[in-house]
Amino acid sequence: MKGLLSESFRGNGYHKPLRDALRFTGWPVNMVGTKHDGNMHDNNHEDTSGFFISEVNAAADLSIPYLSSIVLRNAGTNYCERNIDFDIAHLRTRALVEKLLSKIPGTTVVLSTLVPHR
Repeated sequence: MKGLLSESFRGNGYHKPLRDALRFTGWPVNMVGTKHDGNMHDNNHEDTSGFFISEVNAAADLSIPYLSSIVLRNAGTNYCERNIDFDIAHLRTRALVEKLLSKIPGTTVVLSTLVPHR
């Protein structure tokens, strides 16, 4: 299993294990976005490592036209890591979520906790 798991992350990040788990339980899944990475089928996404929340907010405009039923977001680690505007990161996150909810009717926005890092 370890070899299969490491193979599934090859350029796919969390996308392949998530997509596979959802499809295995019967959910239809279509990953969307303007970027394509990894060796998996259906490898569309809009993720960009290293972006601050304000940059994620700007990049979200590229994915809004897809009208996703679920939007996954992980942002904020860079504020903690670099100790930049950490005290207002929650306001930027709120602005991002409100924008997504107002521009994509019926969507659900899922925010992750910050990924453990150093």
